[in-house]
This record gives sequence, C-alpha cells and structure tokens, in this order.
Amino acid sequence: MRPLSIEEIESARVKLLRNAESLFAESRLLYEHGFFSRGYTLAHICCEELAKIPMLVGAGLDLANGEEVDWKKLFHRLTAHKEKIEAMHANDYFRSGIRADESDLKRYEEALKATPHLNNMKNNSLYAGLVDDVFLEPAEMVAEENARELIAITEDRLRHFQMAEKASLGKIAGSRVGKKMRKIVKGYKE
Repeated sequence: MRPLSIEEIESARVKLLRNAESLFAESRLLYEHGFFSRGYTLAHICCEELAKIPMLVGAGLDLANGEEVDWKKLFHRLTAHKEKIEAMHANDYFRSGIRADESDLKRYEEALKATPHLNNMKNNSLYAGLVDDVFLEPAEMVAEENARELIAITEDRLRHFQMAEKASLGKIAGSRVGKKMRKIVKGYKE
C-alpha cells in the first residue's frame, strides 16, 4: 500500500461510509424479500467496512502528529477479515458503558472469542459446504433470526458511525484532542 495523505484518508472515510450505507440498505432489501442468508452476508460486510474507518483515522492522526505509519501493516488490517471483526468488537466495547462489575470487559472478551464463529457465519451465508460432515447450503445454515439480529446490530453501528463521521470528517489535521489522544494511546502500547 502506498502512503496516503491526510486528504486521501478523509476522502476514503467518505467512500467507506457511503459504501457501508449501501451495503446496509441492500442487506435490508434482501432480508425483507426472504433472502436471509444474503441479508446476513451484507450486514456482516457492512460492519467490516465500518471497522476500516477508525483504522484510517488512526493513521491520519499519526500523520498529523508527524509519526511514521506502517502502511504495510495498515493494508493488512484493512483487508484481513479477522482484524476487521476484532476492530468492530473494540469499537463496540469503547461505546459501551463502564460497569463496576466489569461486565463490559467480559462481554468484550467473549466477543473476541466469537470472532472465528462470526467469520464462519459470514462464509456460511455465502457458500454451500460441509458442516459437521453434512453438505449444506447457506439457507440451511443462516436462519431468519440470525439475519434479523445482525441487521439490528449493524443498524446501531451504522448510526453511530454516521454521527461520528458527521462530527469529525475533515478534521483530522486540526484535531488537537484527537492527536493528543492518539499519542496517549500509542504511549500506553509502547
């Protein structure tokens, strides 16, 4: 992946959100017309598309802070399904309320453990294949309830990103708070 400028990152955010909105609308259309497995597929892919936005924002904040960006690593994260699913779990966690009983953290840890299952569900919603030594088609593996649940979760995530992008789009370079928070977060990792 070639290095991107902050302006290119800002443009990519617009395109990612627009594509996610389209994927979600198409997911609902498929679900409403009884195509539950494919509705599930597009809702899942919508979530993966949304997960790419914070990854790019982080790279943009690094650029704004004058730091190097590992473009190869970022490209891998933008294309690796597991990385995008885990990024969405992290986003959900950060949006959740802090609980004294640590149920928020426990829920996040459980979500991370479910990552392989969620990726398998996405694949099962697309492809016919062997499951427990039985050849099944997507309609046999993804139920209406699975699609309905994921579409509801996706709608909540999409609304969050729409609000966040409306408030922050085009502001990476001038975001003093964002740049400072990025430095703090990266400082804790080192």
